[in-house]
Amino acid sequence: RQRNETALALEGLAAEMGLDFSIGDRRAAVPSNEASRRWERAKEFLEEHQWALRASTVDRTPALNPELAAFLDKHEESLARVRELLLRGYPPKWEFDIELGADAPLPNLIAQLQVHRLLQVSAYRALESGDEAAAAAFLEAAWLLGRESAESPFVIARLIRLLELGDELLVLRRFCSLDANWRERLESLDLRTGVLRGLQLEGWVMQSTELRLGDDSTLSPTYQRLMFLPLGEAVQRSVERLRTEDPLTLDIDAFTQEQYERIPRWAGFSRALFPRLFHAWPKTVRAELVVEHSLLILEARQHLARDRATISSRLPSAAVPGLFWLEESTATGVRIALDGEFEDGENHPIALDFTIDRATCADEVGTTAPPKEV
Repeated sequence: RQRNETALALEGLAAEMGLDFSIGDRRAAVPSNEASRRWERAKEFLEEHQWALRASTVDRTPALNPELAAFLDKHEESLARVRELLLRGYPPKWEFDIELGADAPLPNLIAQLQVHRLLQVSAYRALESGDEAAAAAFLEAAWLLGRESAESPFVIARLIRLLELGDELLVLRRFCSLDANWRERLESLDLRTGVLRGLQLEGWVMQSTELRLGDDSTLSPTYQRLMFLPLGEAVQRSVERLRTEDPLTLDIDAFTQEQYERIPRWAGFSRALFPRLFHAWPKTVRAELVVEHSLLILEARQHLARDRATISSRLPSAAVPGLFWLEESTATGVRIALDGEFEDGENHPIALDFTIDRATCADEVGTTAPPKEV
């Protein structure tokens, strides 16, 4: 598969804003030095804003840094063109050939994530100004861009997609109404199956890699198969174990070490290449909790302005049996929080505790917000 016209156009628009999609030997449109400098500066504030959104537990959202706002203003037209490009329905596709194994080219996933975050922050900004239609369009474009990562069989691409999905949910849960299409999308997600398939592929890729020696000669095919057979078996065994492990009690470091120790010591290459990507599993489980949390927030938000009844409930999690969601009324709205902890090693996890302010969407149903207590 080769780059399509949408990918080429997206790379050109990204270059206008200072982003470079070049990676390895594959070249893309090159931004000017001035555009690159502006982007590098704005990127710092964009990341800070993302971390603040992830940590936020209330409807009062963090304000944009003035330099980031100025960057978005300067590139308003380019971002609108990116949005319209993606909304045409022809998603970007980059080079891909699974038969190349470890040599298969990957797109510049970091640049793709950065464009996605610019779309996401544009949606957030439109929502803050009261323009839900514009926010929905930017968010839809972000989803369509992220679909490329979701369809990739490689674990690294799926991890990028988890970040993109989390960014989308941070905006989506602040909408006053949820489009039925979004609910269907979120409820039909099967993140765990995707990452398990990706892990299996990583094992196959490592087995199919042709090892070269120092003099650029290669090992015999028979010897390579012998050395890598334990690797494929270890990966397959690990994936099957993960299907049955309880996410609440799984120690992923101990699990990875246990599987590693089961590879025979004589299979040195297999031991050296045994994937340390199993941390993608708890990250995927937590992403499913974030999806479930966001759906609960959206459901509560739609009913909160109409119904002033006191809420107090403890709902079982469908994503992780053994965990529960607490829903309780507050002075100004409803708090929905995970009753318990689930750690995945993420440096900036999305908070699984959020308080909805009744006043945020009161106008949507023709009601007025209750007076604030002094």
